[in-house]
Amino acid sequence: MVNLSIILENVAPEFKLSRVSVVHNPKGSITKDFNRVHEYSLFLTKADKKGNIARTSEKNDKPRKMRRWGENSLRTDRRPSFYPIYVKHGKVVRIGPVPDDAFHPSAKNISLETGETEIWPIDQDGVERRWNFGLDSIESNLDRIAVIKVDGFLDLFVTHEQTVPKTVWTGGEFDAGNYGNTLLIDILGDKKFDFPKSINLVKRCIYLSTASDQSPVILDYFAGSGTTGHAVITLNRQDSGHRKYILVEQGEYFETVTKPRMQKVVYSADWKDGKATAPQTGISHAFKVLKIESCLTSAPMEQLSGIA
Repeated sequence: MVNLSIILENVAPEFKLSRVSVVHNPKGSITKDFNRVHEYSLFLTKADKKGNIARTSEKNDKPRKMRRWGENSLRTDRRPSFYPIYVKHGKVVRIGPVPDDAFHPSAKNISLETGETEIWPIDQDGVERRWNFGLDSIESNLDRIAVIKVDGFLDLFVTHEQTVPKTVWTGGEFDAGNYGNTLLIDILGDKKFDFPKSINLVKRCIYLSTASDQSPVILDYFAGSGTTGHAVITLNRQDSGHRKYILVEQGEYFETVTKPRMQKVVYSADWKDGKATAPQTGISHAFKVLKIESCLTSAPMEQLSGIA
């Protein structure tokens, strides 16, 4: 990590280098001095550009009200943030327009004949305040909002916050044992590769680095078992994305691990003991394999490139 950092800082001085510690092996690897439980992810971002790294969603310990309070929380402070939100069966079903300044809702909650409840950002004292989100951003934040009944009234709460990623990543999702080794054994049927990375770690790295790109190309010069390709396919499944991948590998396990893994995860999102458990999740996907013979050695180098 130290040597690679020095190289990156020398060849890309216009970029900012960030090092993230990832707890990928909670049980640890015994060494002479310390029990090593982590590895590193290194990110290069443009120093003069904001928004290089996507924000992450973290659940609040206690949901906060979507209606603002305190300073600059009044309707008159930001007109586009005062509008009705319609709820039915505990779910937000639609967003209303910003009303004329002369219009004043009769109540915080208004029941409609359609079975919907019209909710306005009005506090317990009847003061017209405003939502945390303007009409231009509320739609993209609906997955973070919950409808909760408090003191007999329906109100809206923010359950997750968009936060800047931290430089230490911990949690079971990054465990390379469960989401790397065990996952790969379930796909292939038996153990054919040592120390594959957690697919969740690779997914997170790809998402954070490319969220602002509509159709990024993910390049992995050392593909190994194919976790990067698998992560790209999984992300595209989740959000109908258009990410593409290029994997480069010259190990003998290419034909027995890397390529079969790609073929299988396209056919089914889930596997157990080498058998597909969700073939209905199969996707339309094509990839091509280029085998390049080196003029310096008889060992072939295989390049696997995938096109979603």
